[in-house]
Amino acid sequence: MENHVLRTVGAADDGLVARLPSIALSQTFSDRDKRALDTAARTRANVIRSLVAIAHDAPTCLNVNFPDIDAALAGPLTPTRQGVGLVEGIDVLPQTDPRGLQYHWLSFQRGRAENAADSETAVVASGRVSVTPLHFERTDERTFAALTKALA
Repeated sequence: MENHVLRTVGAADDGLVARLPSIALSQTFSDRDKRALDTAARTRANVIRSLVAIAHDAPTCLNVNFPDIDAALAGPLTPTRQGVGLVEGIDVLPQTDPRGLQYHWLSFQRGRAENAADSETAVVASGRVSVTPLHFERTDERTFAALTKALA
């Protein structure tokens, strides 16, 4: 998953601060030049309708990740737990923009990590669409159980 995922979930987390249920949608990709953006574009409406129809306790952020494959091949919406991901480290690189203003660029180093079979990382890698219920303590066990039952 690319670093835009962090901003997407971060925005939905802001909904949690306001005690609003939120949904974060992220399209994973492995090649910047060959993004399968059609997967999220073609399936997001049905995913959102499915999730809104499932009652869950607020405040919860539902983090949805779409696999980097053709939409026709994407597997079903699958309840997942937050995984450890693929980030091994982050370099903070000071930069100067064309106006002479300084900023910092985050450069992520990715690698292989052990993720449980029901983690979002493993599920998306298998071609399925993941949905992870998050709250400030992270995986929301009650919503995970409700999603598992409803999406079975």
